[in-house]
Amino acid sequence: MTITAGGNNLGFGDIINLCGVVLANLPPAPQCGSALGRADAQLQSGQLESALVSMIQSVRAAAPNARIVLTGYPYLLDPIPAGLTDPAAQFIYTATDLADRLDQTIAAAAQQADAAAAGDPKVQYVDVRAAFLGHGALSPDPWINLGTAPDGFHPNAAGYQAYFMALSQAGTYSIP
Repeated sequence: MTITAGGNNLGFGDIINLCGVVLANLPPAPQCGSALGRADAQLQSGQLESALVSMIQSVRAAAPNARIVLTGYPYLLDPIPAGLTDPAAQFIYTATDLADRLDQTIAAAAQQADAAAAGDPKVQYVDVRAAFLGHGALSPDPWINLGTAPDGFHPNAAGYQAYFMALSQAGTYSIP
């Protein structure tokens, strides 16, 4: 069973809608700071990690023989060189940091759940950030859709293929 979870918990949609408007040279919404603060609080407090471990335990209880694979999140926007000061660059730095911290949290939750269940099906984490580098939503060859829900800032067909390849390289799936 493959699961990608955590982005909604952090309010990535709100962050994109309230803060990401700087990518279009618009000022961030007044609620941008509080949306970022809520995401930071969930990461700092361990609340997200606990929620992910609980989710894994629920899945394990419902499907005791399932192999559980948690996938990380790609960078929605490609990381950029340090030192830029414009609002769009500042947002990309923030988005990159959130993706890194989210993926670290997902990996930690997978490791904690796996260690707590000796003899049970393994819980594995697969990082997809490297697979998506150069293919963020604003790149010339994006694997992340721009736009609004439900597809906005989710992978397109090439992005889902990248997920599959990352999972295959991690030994989760075998390529036919």
